[in-house]
Formats: sequence, C-alpha cells, structure tokens
Amino acid sequence: MKRLFIFILPFFHFVNCSAQTMEDYNARAIERVYAKDYLGAIEEFKKILEIDPKHSFTYFDIGIMKNYLHDHKGAVEYFSKAIDIDTTNPDYYYLRGLAKDELKDPKGAIADYSKALNIEPENADAHYCRGFAKSNLNDYAGAIKDYNQAIEYTPNHARAFANRGWAKAQLSDLAEALTDCNKAIELDPNYIKAYYYRGWIKAESKDCFAAIADYVKAIELDPKEENEYFLNGNSKRLDHFKKDLKKYDKETDFIS
Repeated sequence: MKRLFIFILPFFHFVNCSAQTMEDYNARAIERVYAKDYLGAIEEFKKILEIDPKHSFTYFDIGIMKNYLHDHKGAVEYFSKAIDIDTTNPDYYYLRGLAKDELKDPKGAIADYSKALNIEPENADAHYCRGFAKSNLNDYAGAIKDYNQAIEYTPNHARAFANRGWAKAQLSDLAEALTDCNKAIELDPNYIKAYYYRGWIKAESKDCFAAIADYVKAIELDPKEENEYFLNGNSKRLDHFKKDLKKYDKETDFIS
C-alpha cells in the first residue's frame, strides 16, 4: 500500500547568520519552493553549504526538496548528512523514515521513527507512521500499539483510527475494526481508504450490500483508486459482487 507524503511540511529555516549572502540564497531558495521549482531551490541551498558546510538545516531542506522530486534515495542521503551534524533533531529522523518507507524499507523506517520518538515521545505522526510500517511487516499487534499512542496524543487522528481498524481486522477482531473505521469516517468523511477498509470488513462479515456501498463511495471520491483497493483486494469475490452490485444499483435507483 502506498502512502503519500501527506505529513511533510515546508520546514524551511531562515539562517541565523550575519552573512548577507547566506540570507539571500535562503530567501531565493524559498521563492523557488513557492514556485515549485524544487531543482532551483536545491541549487540555492547548495550555495549556502558552500559558505557553511556544517549547516544541518540546509541539508534537511535539500532532503525535503528531493522528496518533492520523488528522489527518495537522494532524500535519505541528505537527511543522513543532517543527522551526521546534529543527532538531536527528531524531524531529521522522522522524514528520513518517510523516505525509507517510500523506498520499501520498512525496517529502516521503523528504526528512524523509533529514534525520532526517543527524542520526542509524544509525536503522534511518528507513532502513526511507525505503526503503518509495522503493519506492512504484518506486525499488526505492534502496529495497533503505535496507533493507540497516535490517537492518545491526537484524538482526532482519522488515519490512525482507520489503519488501526485495518490492523484489528487482520487479527480477526472485526467488531472493533468496524468501530475504528466508523470513527475515522466520522472524523474525515473524505478519507478514501477508510471506506475501502470498512468495505473489506463488512464483506468479511458477509454484509455484502453494505460493503458495496462503501466501495462505491470510495470510488466516487477517487475513481483512480478502484483497481488498487477494490479489484485487487477482492478479486476472489468479484463475480459475486458483480451480481450483488446489479441488484444494489436497481434498489438504490428505486430508493432515489
């Protein structure tokens, strides 16, 4: 399952330095970021490093630009350079973990999220992402523990509720899984995966019409997601669902 870098924020740091040229380079880099010229921003940031090769924030900023360009290997390289200079900033580990996740390295990602949490234990997003990585390794019990922490620190964390529901479903706790997905949708009615997860749970509970309704809602929100989550996730039931879907369409047309 792919996860977008929905948690990345523009962590740009004005340089506390008396050298006007560094400030100018930083300002121009930020202008290029707002223009979505990420390669241009990287070039400006690199000029700062020519003046101060030990400026960890600048390596971090370049890492973010690399992520925006989907160069996740390059992002890991620059986040690692930032960490070599400053081992105390949890953001460096957290974003390197995100990049490793994109590189299909969940074990490496978990190690980085854990380091971030050692520094900042109440980071809900780091708990959420570590839980997601654990789930990708089929460690659903471990994932649930992290989702619990994410929800404790951020009670309206819709994605944590939805993914905790999915993890519980994999452990056959369908009732609790359904409750979590319902809560996720209550918090964020536009979170597509929550509908797919809930649809899968309802299908497992033999509530096919309710499952179809959730899949239809998810596809309405984003038709491009259909193949990844609906067809692939339910290929064995597809013929059965097609029959029910025709009946469902007729009934919903009549109701409407």
